[in-house]
Amino acid sequence: MTQHLETRTSVVEGEPLWLGLLRLNTKGDAFRENLKKISLYWRPHATYWKSTDSAAKLAVSPGPVGRYPLDFSFQLESGHFANFDQAGLPVQRCRDGNGFVHNYTMMCGFALAHWERYLESGDPGQRVNLFQVARYIVESGEHRSDGSLVLHAERPGEGHVGELSSMFQGQALSVLCRAWLATGDHSFLKAAIGCLGSYETPVELGGVLGTISSIGVPWYEEYPTDSLNHVLNGMIFALWGLHDLCKVTGNERAGRLFETGVESVIRALPLFDNGFWSWYWVCENDPPYIASMMYHSMHVCQLLSLASQTGRQELRSYASKFQSYADSLICRSRAAAAMVSAKVALAGGGRRHFTARVEQHNARFRHQGTGQ
Repeated sequence: MTQHLETRTSVVEGEPLWLGLLRLNTKGDAFRENLKKISLYWRPHATYWKSTDSAAKLAVSPGPVGRYPLDFSFQLESGHFANFDQAGLPVQRCRDGNGFVHNYTMMCGFALAHWERYLESGDPGQRVNLFQVARYIVESGEHRSDGSLVLHAERPGEGHVGELSSMFQGQALSVLCRAWLATGDHSFLKAAIGCLGSYETPVELGGVLGTISSIGVPWYEEYPTDSLNHVLNGMIFALWGLHDLCKVTGNERAGRLFETGVESVIRALPLFDNGFWSWYWVCENDPPYIASMMYHSMHVCQLLSLASQTGRQELRSYASKFQSYADSLICRSRAAAAMVSAKVALAGGGRRHFTARVEQHNARFRHQGTGQ
């Protein structure tokens, strides 16, 4: 769930971190957003993400797929979904402020939040939002000749021709599985199975399968580029989609991909631990990037949920370790300082460099192999 802040300034060597934060943007919204993010380091941990309670009493049984591990329902009142298209689907304002796009991550979070409300209340009207998103996924995705369904980011005025992401694929799997269970509509199941193809296709061939070369493990890439930045939260969202499909259908491909991915996460966790906080991503050729307070909290919830799904104690141990960092004022202060420094570095051109790499990679595969 990656939302990086647009910044327009340059780095002044040796300036204090508080001045670096001030320089991130002097124009209202972005500056206030940076202050808000930094203030999170001194709020209670529970104000961020929380896992769903698998033992809670529900009005409707979630069936074999179970409850989604992370609770998105609070976002329905938080203002996160502020803009909608004429069909009632949430849209995201473009980074430059000109227009809106359908963001798969936002739409799937919206769908899963309403599904959670349906399970809690029994109100069938809450399901409509999930069905709408599921249909949008089927209709807007790239249907390749090999049967794969690949989801691309939307570009204003161009449609869904942008970058792909393992997080799109994973969250779409979770939405499609629930839509199929609730309706029996096999177009949803066919689309869910189609989502698996990109997990098996290397990044250099237009898929999301990468490798953390330092330890030689496969990784389902949130940002497939020619020089990979391996994201922890996106990898786990991708795994949850595979887990859902395996649970509801017994699909062996999904099961194998899930087990492989879990082993990769376990082997890679030491790389995401910097001794006082978690890294948001670790890179092939660039320095790692520190997780914000929000993403660090997400890492804890995700690892605990994945531990419950798999029974792997290694995952629970790292969740506890990362939680101990969040509980420490010293660690939170160090992480806040590191985040300001990282934001200033991005403002100096790091984000533009990364965005250019994403676009360069995507341009090689745009419209390639489409069956539309």
